[in-house]
Amino acid sequence: MEDLGFLNLSGTMVKEVPPSIGNLVALRKLDLRDCKYLEVVHDYLFRLTSLQELNLSSTKIKSLPSNIKQAAQLSRLCLNYCNSLEYLPELPPLLQCLNANGCTSLKTLSSSSTALAQGWEKYIFSQGLYEKHIFSDCRRLDENARSNIMGDAQLRIMRMATASSKFKEDKIEEASDDSNEVSLSLSLSLSLSIVEEVALFCFTSLITMMSISMVQESFIDIRCCGNEIPKWFSHKSEGCSIKIELPRDWFSTDFLGFALSLVVDFAPWDMEIRCNYNFKTNNGECIEVYHPLSNLRMNVRSRESRVVFVY
Repeated sequence: MEDLGFLNLSGTMVKEVPPSIGNLVALRKLDLRDCKYLEVVHDYLFRLTSLQELNLSSTKIKSLPSNIKQAAQLSRLCLNYCNSLEYLPELPPLLQCLNANGCTSLKTLSSSSTALAQGWEKYIFSQGLYEKHIFSDCRRLDENARSNIMGDAQLRIMRMATASSKFKEDKIEEASDDSNEVSLSLSLSLSLSIVEEVALFCFTSLITMMSISMVQESFIDIRCCGNEIPKWFSHKSEGCSIKIELPRDWFSTDFLGFALSLVVDFAPWDMEIRCNYNFKTNNGECIEVYHPLSNLRMNVRSRESRVVFVY
């Protein structure tokens, strides 16, 4: 049993996970979804040093123990339709996927900014990496919880952009002096009529630039109920398009990429967001980048709240 890597207890009558689970030192995946009598998750569960995936969807848990942030290998956590869940503590820094759809009692959520900062150097980037933290239909989230979600989103996007630029460092040619002297304007449009507001943020750091094509391969998807663009976005516009004038040296070595945020008024249950980036130089040359955000397809059936996306 010590070598057991996957334990499926989904749909069983289990009321709690026993301390003896600590003997499963090789356990990587634990499935407890649809355990209708499970109300408490004890801290010893997160002492499992090999645990990578945990599914607690549709259980009766009200919170998670604070030591979850010490689960260094935990990369996927599913909490969908945990209708009794009220509070989430600080989460592990390397958690890539958090699904908390339909947690209708969730009110408070701690910021994970400290853990993200401490685990920055341990972050490993790979092509095709997809991070998502989804809080769709969590309508009782308070203002502080929403602020923490969006503040953490900024750190997560910055972390991926920084790591991806290091990953691509040997493959990307340095921008020439001539290219730094070209002024550009950027227009972005979204093929979705129910977008109420859109915003862009340019990430910069003293790191080699990230190519635009990289955005198509790896990205971060953050969603929660709300009607406001995060405050850290510097360019905002009503409707489904935005235009900004980029500085002459925008594509210098400190450019990492763009972050995108939008507010959607009632997202259909099956929705796909696509966007077009249009770059235009001061001498009239145009470059268009079509970017289908296919992984933003979602299942939201509630009409009671708007949805904020950060990408």
